Amino acid sequence: MAQNELLKQIVKALERAKSPSTFCTHGKIDFEGADVSIDGVGKIKLPMRTVDVKRLFPVAVQAPYGKRTETIVDTNVRDTLEIPATSVTYSAKFEEALRSTIKNVAKTLQLDQARLQCELYKMLVYTQGGFFLPHRDSEKKSGMVATMIVVLPSKFNGGELLVEHEGRKHRFTFDTARQESNAEFVVFFADCQHEVKKVTSGVRLCLAFNLILQPETKSSKKKSDQKSDPKLLSSVEDWIRHRTELPIVFALEHQYTSGGLSPSLLKGADAQLFEQLTAVAEDADCKVHFGQVSRHLCQHADDGSFGHGRRGYHRFSGDYSDLEIGEAYDDEIVIDGWKDVQGKSIRLASLSCESSQLISAIPAEEWVPTKQDYEGYTGNAGNTLDRWYHKSAVVLWPNSQHFDVIAQMGTQYSIDQFLKLMAKREKLKSDKRLQATGDCIKLAEAIIRRWPDRTHHGRSANDEQESMLISFAEIIPTLENAEVLVDFLRTLAQRDSHLDLTQFVQVAMKMLGSDGLLPLLREFIADEQKPNQYGIVFVEGLTERDAAWLCELCQSPTHGQSLGLGRLLAIGVEKIHKHVIKLDKGGHSRSAPPTPAWLQLCKTCLHIEFEPILKELLNMPSKFPKVFDLRTVQVPASIKLREWSQKVRTDLPPSLAEWIASIRNLLQNATASKPIAPLDLARGSETGCDCQYCKQLSQFLSDRELEHADIAAREDMRYHLENAIRNKQLDVIAELNRSRRPYSLQLTKTIGSYKLALKQFETDLKLLASLDSPGS
Repeated sequence: MAQNELLKQIVKALERAKSPSTFCTHGKIDFEGADVSIDGVGKIKLPMRTVDVKRLFPVAVQAPYGKRTETIVDTNVRDTLEIPATSVTYSAKFEEALRSTIKNVAKTLQLDQARLQCELYKMLVYTQGGFFLPHRDSEKKSGMVATMIVVLPSKFNGGELLVEHEGRKHRFTFDTARQESNAEFVVFFADCQHEVKKVTSGVRLCLAFNLILQPETKSSKKKSDQKSDPKLLSSVEDWIRHRTELPIVFALEHQYTSGGLSPSLLKGADAQLFEQLTAVAEDADCKVHFGQVSRHLCQHADDGSFGHGRRGYHRFSGDYSDLEIGEAYDDEIVIDGWKDVQGKSIRLASLSCESSQLISAIPAEEWVPTKQDYEGYTGNAGNTLDRWYHKSAVVLWPNSQHFDVIAQMGTQYSIDQFLKLMAKREKLKSDKRLQATGDCIKLAEAIIRRWPDRTHHGRSANDEQESMLISFAEIIPTLENAEVLVDFLRTLAQRDSHLDLTQFVQVAMKMLGSDGLLPLLREFIADEQKPNQYGIVFVEGLTERDAAWLCELCQSPTHGQSLGLGRLLAIGVEKIHKHVIKLDKGGHSRSAPPTPAWLQLCKTCLHIEFEPILKELLNMPSKFPKVFDLRTVQVPASIKLREWSQKVRTDLPPSLAEWIASIRNLLQNATASKPIAPLDLARGSETGCDCQYCKQLSQFLSDRELEHADIAAREDMRYHLENAIRNKQLDVIAELNRSRRPYSLQLTKTIGSYKLALKQFETDLKLLASLDSPGS
C-alpha cells in the first residue's frame, strides 16, 4: 500500500479517535400541548408560579450531593428540591419532542445515535435562593456519558447554568424558558464542571436526564437488507419505554412443530413478519427468540342446566357454540420451547406472560382452541369451560432487560443461571471479568427484585428451591458490591424471614470487612416489616433466623468484641422488647414467639461477656411472665443457659445466677405444700354471670352435700351454662337429659381442679429437681 494511502488512513483514524470538538449543546424543545404530572400532586400547571410551588413540597425532598463515596445534604453547597423519576410522567408529545432532540444531540456530540438512550433521573425545583456550587456529575449508571437538563417554562430570574471544560466556558441563561414561551435544554458531557447560579426570584423547574450509551453487541450474523418499518419500530420503542420489563409476543399465523420453527421454514406472512421483527429488533437493541405459546383459559359457562331444580334436566349436546360464556376464572399463558434467531434450541425456562403482551393478526379471542373441556353443573362444582390454545411466536425484549426476563422465568431457574454465570466469571481474565461481573450484578438485582414473598407462607416446601435460595445468599457477597447487598437485605427484611443467613454474613464480612458490612446489617436488623394492603404485619420483633446469624457472628474470634456488634445486639434486644410488650398487653401477633430469638441473644451475651445487655434480657421473664411462661420457657432456658455458660466461661454471671435463683424460689413456693383433696362436696362456684341459670349452678356448686343436680332450660341457655362451665373450668360434668320437657342439664361434681393442682405440683417437683441437678 502506498505511503499516501497509509497517511490518509491514519488521518481518518485520528479524526475518528479525537475527542468531540463540542462538549455541550443547547436548544429549544417545543412544549406546546405537552404535560408533566407528578404522583401525589397531579398535572402541574406550566408556566410554574411561585404560589404553586407549595403543592410540590409534600413530595419533594432536599437534594443531596455526592462527595466521594458519601451522599450529603448540605444547603451551603446545594440548595435544591428534588422529586424522584418514578413520581414523574410526561405526555407522549413531550416524549416525541425528546426523541427528536436526542437525535440532534447525538449528531452534535458525535455519539452513536442507535445506542444513545435518555433516562429521566430527577425533577429539580430551584426556588428563590436555590443554587448548586461548581461540581461534576458522577456516572450514575454504567454507560452514562452526558447529562441533559430541560428547563421548563416558568418565570424566574438568575439560575444561570455555567458549564466549563478544559478552559472553555459556556453560560446559559434560558431566556426562552424564563420568558415562559418554551422549554430549553442543555446537554454536556458528564465530566464537565458546571454550576447553577442562585435563583433571585421565581421558580426554576427542570428535568434532569442521564444520557446512556448501551454496550455494543458483537454478532457474526450478516445484516439483512430489510429495513425496519418506521411505524413498527416506533411502536416497539414506545412499548419498551412504557412496558420495559414485559417482552412482546408476536403470534405467528401458522403453528409450527419444534423442528419446523426456524427462519428457513416459516410460511407466507410469517416469514415477512420475522424479517421485519429482526430488523426492528436490531434498531431497538432487542433480543429475538422463537417460542411456543400455551394458553389455558377457564371461564364460567352454562349449557342451560344451571338453575333447573332437577340435576341433569339439560344434557350438554357437545356443541360448544351453544354454551353461554361468562366470567373468566383463570387465564394462564406460558411460553416455552425456546429457540434463538437462527432456530437453534436454547435452554430457557418457561415464561409466564399476560394476554396484553400478545400481538396477533388474529385477536386472541378468535383463536381456535386446540383442546376444550366442559364440565356441567354437578351440585358441588362445574359449569366451567376449559380451553387450551397453542401458537408459535416471535418474542422480543430489550437487551438491557435480558436479566430481568431471566428472573421472570422463576427464582429457581434464574438463580441457577446466576450460579453458572458466577462460575464462568471466576475463570475469566481481568479484562473480560469486569464485563462478566457487570452481568452478574444485573442478574442478581433482577433476582432480588422478584424474590419470593415468604413472610406469611413460611419456608418453602421445596427443598431444592430452598437450597438454591441459600446458595444465592452465600455467593452474592463475593461480588463485593455494597449496593447489591443493600437491596438484598432490604428485600429480605420485607419478604423473607426464613432464609438462613449465617453463611451469608460470614462471607460478606470476609469480603467487605466490618466497616463495609456492619452498617448494612444495622439497617437490616432495625428494619420493620411494612403492613400489607390489609394492614397485616406477618413478622414482628427479632426473628430466630436473625438471632442465629448474630449469635454466630458474635462468636467469631475476629469480630466478637467489636463495638458495631454491640450496637447490633442492642437493636435486636429492643425489637424483642417491643414485641414482648405487645404480647403481654394481649396484642395479637402473627409472628413466631419471641422466646427462641431471646434465648439466642442470651447465649450470645454469655459468649462475649456482655453483662449489661444480658441483664436486660434476663429481666424480661420477670416483667412479662405471660410471655415467658415459668415452666415451659424459663426453666428449660435457665438450664440451657447455665450449661452454655459453663462451656464458654469460668464463672456464672451475676445476672444469670440471680435469675436462676428467682426461678428456683418460684418453684419452691409452688411446691411448699401438697394440694389437699376436697373434704366435702363444695366446689368453686364463680360463674361470672348473674342470670337465673348461673345462680342455680353457683348454689349447687357451693352446697357441701349435693353431688348431683338437674337444671331445666331451653337450648340457648343450656349452651350458656356449658360455656360458663368450660370457660371457668368448674369442677362439674354436664350431660343432656332428654327424659323431661324442657330438656335439662344433669350436673355431677368432680375433683378436676384438685387433680390438675396435684399434677402441676408433681411437675413442679420434677422441674425443681432438674434445676438443682448437678448435671444441669
